[in-house]
Amino acid sequence: MTKQPSAFSKKNITAVTIDPEAKSSLLEELNLPPGLVTFIRNNKKQLQIAGIVLAIAVLAWALYDYYIDQQDEHAAAELTTALQFTRDENRVPALVQVGEKYSRTSSALWSQVELANIDFKAGNLDGAIARYRAVLADLDEDNPLYPLVELSIAQSLETKGDLETALAAYRALSEMDGFRGEGFKGMGRIQELRGNLSEAKKSYEQYLASGQPLSPEETALITGKLARIKERIAATSAGK
Repeated sequence: MTKQPSAFSKKNITAVTIDPEAKSSLLEELNLPPGLVTFIRNNKKQLQIAGIVLAIAVLAWALYDYYIDQQDEHAAAELTTALQFTRDENRVPALVQVGEKYSRTSSALWSQVELANIDFKAGNLDGAIARYRAVLADLDEDNPLYPLVELSIAQSLETKGDLETALAAYRALSEMDGFRGEGFKGMGRIQELRGNLSEAKKSYEQYLASGQPLSPEETALITGKLARIKERIAATSAGK
């Protein structure tokens, strides 16, 4: 029997020569502009370094976002735990801890507001005002918490008897959407206490016209105030 030649015999393998100049590169296959291809080839090393730096930056940003999310979750959990205490001697240190551990979170801001509320209820008005103002300084004016803190400051000042400063706070509040009514009502109350009846009348009328939803009892209360103020204004005018 005649032995058949192997298909893999060197004699049966035709040498194939590849022309390096004819080989197409990946860059060319992508149909990139010739100028861009030349730039990439000439700056290959720098582009590789830039790519590594970019990848590290993206990874670092992702890790930072994860860290912030974790901080927010832990802060919210600890704030919830702190608010569950019914006694101030337990609640206060827990709230202070939230503010110290998670100072850059919204939960830390709420902990400071709650500490200010505790000061207010305890009659520590100066302490409450200082805390409220510290929180306000950390808030943007478009933050939903901003007008709430401004209202707390105004009420604390009014309770303290600092009517001039309280009036300024209520005036600022009257320019904030959603709180205009509270601002006008506070202004009217303070102007009435100071005996500025015309200004009190104007503020109460602005309160009723502010569009703030009012209960029938509240409407009747302010309407009654206005009636008494008008009577006093009329009596004063008649006395002249």
